[in-house]
Amino acid sequence: MLPSERRSANVGSAEANGLTGAEAQIAAMRIQGLSFRKIGEALGKSAATILKHAHKPHVHAAIVAGSQRVVDDTAAKLTELRILAADTLADLMANSDDESIRAQTARDVLKVTEPRKAEVKVDGVGDLIRAAVREMSDEELGVCDD
Repeated sequence: MLPSERRSANVGSAEANGLTGAEAQIAAMRIQGLSFRKIGEALGKSAATILKHAHKPHVHAAIVAGSQRVVDDTAAKLTELRILAADTLADLMANSDDESIRAQTARDVLKVTEPRKAEVKVDGVGDLIRAAVREMSDEELGVCDD
């Protein structure tokens, strides 16, 4: 997707949001993270004019909605990557003959499927890995009683 298409997708139809063309441009650029000054430079307007437009309730609502879509899209992509990483590590763990590799990949899978101790269900892979880890000795997992 081209940047201009992303801008349009994030802001949506200018008419549907009640935005003028200029307001839609400002909203799209704010969603991309540009400062009021940078937007003003790009559009040949002062930062104060851009700020005034951006603070109109309907423009602000479009910026907030577009920013939320970006956050949601990013979270979905990260979830997809986490699942792919867990699947790849689970496959490596299941198919490796080297105990140290299996132990390390088990630890890595747990890091991927349970970041910051949060419970993340990854299509049953997490439960499978937890069961495999429970069956491994502390020595295999690199746990020491110091």
